[in-house]
Amino acid sequence: MKFYGIKNCNSVKKAIDALTQKGIVFDFMDIKKINQDILYTWLKQKSFEELQSDFKDVEVEFEIGGRGDFIVEVDGKVIFSKTQLINCESERFPYQNEINQLIKNRV
Repeated sequence: MKFYGIKNCNSVKKAIDALTQKGIVFDFMDIKKINQDILYTWLKQKSFEELQSDFKDVEVEFEIGGRGDFIVEVDGKVIFSKTQLINCESERFPYQNEINQLIKNRV
């Protein structure tokens, strides 16, 4: 398994500890050392595919910043923010299909 993250992120450290304790073998890929153009293209494609599975006419825009936040807006309203703890109990990235569910809850 390949595990992508930022090595000094507390959430990533916890995940690495949990995987190690369970004896799960993985290759850690530090995203700060991956070519940013490749990373951006991969994130855009995966996010678009996940959203398009439920919302056929979706338009997805990405803005890469350096503040360590992950924010999702729908029609100008924030529906998920990692650092502002909007729709999450602690700083974290969304779970698989979580953004789709948050959008469905708004519609």
